[in-house]
Amino acid sequence: MRTSGFTLTELMMSMAIMGTAGVLLMPALNQAKTAALQSGSIANIRQIGVGTLVYSADNDDRYPTAFQYPMMEGMNEGGNWPVGSVDLTVNQYLKSEVVWFSPLDTGSRWPVTWGWYHHGEYRNRGAKRSYQFVGNLSTRDAYQDPNTGIGESLDPSRPYAIMAGRSTSAFEAPSATVILAEAWHPNISQSNWDEAKWEEGDWNYLGNAPSSVLMRCDSWLFHGRTVTGNEPRPECAPHFLTVPASGVEGRGRYAFADGSARTIEYQRLVARDLESFKVTGRN
Repeated sequence: MRTSGFTLTELMMSMAIMGTAGVLLMPALNQAKTAALQSGSIANIRQIGVGTLVYSADNDDRYPTAFQYPMMEGMNEGGNWPVGSVDLTVNQYLKSEVVWFSPLDTGSRWPVTWGWYHHGEYRNRGAKRSYQFVGNLSTRDAYQDPNTGIGESLDPSRPYAIMAGRSTSAFEAPSATVILAEAWHPNISQSNWDEAKWEEGDWNYLGNAPSSVLMRCDSWLFHGRTVTGNEPRPECAPHFLTVPASGVEGRGRYAFADGSARTIEYQRLVARDLESFKVTGRN
């Protein structure tokens, strides 16, 4: 007569079955987790994009000015750089500044106090930012192409000259033109900090003016690119030889001039000489 309970053989079989089930379910669980994180990042960048449009509606339908000089009113509280940061301009139109940080962001950054801020509060806070506005990127047409981004630099010879906000009506295809990109860099670590450059997004903190706008060769930061190739101009080749920003499944999240947001593969994003970023003259 059998007593109550399980035999050792039955327990071992049950454990084996549960272990096998766990192994089979793990990929599905990981995929579900990744999908949830991607959805969170899309929601964040969409909120920033919509907030940018609300700002524009309050300011003669123009995008905010980047690299403002002199500093914007009320933003000189212990800062160490005399240039305004465009993210803080838009931040006033968001419910919470936490949307600037992507749930996918696992990037390392230089110490926050090493950066340049016009607002001392943000210099000390170290609020990580995962999204950057699109400025005048390098294309085959120009090293600093004025036909890309939310504004046009008043002095193309300088990377951080005042960039006057562009009219929202200037975009020929608002639903297809990127104005905001997920651009955190996942590969900056203590071992390669000596090789990295501060202007390449390593100080991607809220309120840090230089990294608030993607300029010139900064398309190297777009997620999904390979280690070499795809540079828009020869001057950008050194940037594109650095470790890639792999992103998730070779894709990144982007907001468009009409307030929409979606995930795009890198090759599609940079096709036809970065057409996704061009204001006019699209094919």
